[in-house]
Amino acid sequence: MSLMRSPTKGASATGNSSSFPDLTNISAVDMDTKNVVVRKRKTPDNDFAHEFNAFKKEILDILKESNRCQLENMNTIGHSISSINEQLKEMKITTEQLISENGLLKSQITTLNNTVKVNEENITLLQTEIKQLKSNARTSQAPERSLVPMTTCDDAITELQERAERNCPVIKKALRLGKYDAEKTRPLKICFDSHETVKTILRNRSNYKQDGVRFFSDQTPYQQKFLAKLIQELHQREEAGETNLIIKYIKGTPKIVKTQPKN
Repeated sequence: MSLMRSPTKGASATGNSSSFPDLTNISAVDMDTKNVVVRKRKTPDNDFAHEFNAFKKEILDILKESNRCQLENMNTIGHSISSINEQLKEMKITTEQLISENGLLKSQITTLNNTVKVNEENITLLQTEIKQLKSNARTSQAPERSLVPMTTCDDAITELQERAERNCPVIKKALRLGKYDAEKTRPLKICFDSHETVKTILRNRSNYKQDGVRFFSDQTPYQQKFLAKLIQELHQREEAGETNLIIKYIKGTPKIVKTQPKN
């Protein structure tokens, strides 16, 4: 404590101040302090914290939703990529098949071109041969025919009748049926241009009698089975005692009929 400022005497009763407290009035001081009301300081409402927490929660929800959407998109993209890979594999296989088929087509086209060239050469040779034949035919002289003049109309009519009778049907095609067998004689199939010729021959086949020669119409497998079944039925009925039974074609269909016995 500084000596210059230190008081020289204690506080007087007149109220002069000094550095020494007046302990005589301590009870009055205590009473004054007891009457002092201590007030708590008001704390402001924590609105900012609530708003921040709400904002934080909203941001977290947005991030979670965004993460979920991204996962779904990634899964979708993964499936799409796998399907694209499968399609690429199929396209690769199809492309390889097309390349192989294209190679086959090229080889076939080359073969066809070679065949066309060979055919053109053959046609050229045939044309030259035809020209030579025509030139040879022109140089050679055809023999003259001696025609006997007809004196009367009766002679002309007789000539026409004889020519009509001599007009034999022309065979269009003839071939053997079945496989070759040296021990068997295969049937001969003969084709004519007209159905009337065939009908005439079949109607008059009974007049032609020669051992080992028979005439039949061309039949389908169904007709052959039907005729074989009909022949079997004919034999069964004859064995049962029926007589005068024959197979006759009625309007092109074979049937078993009973004929009248000749006297």
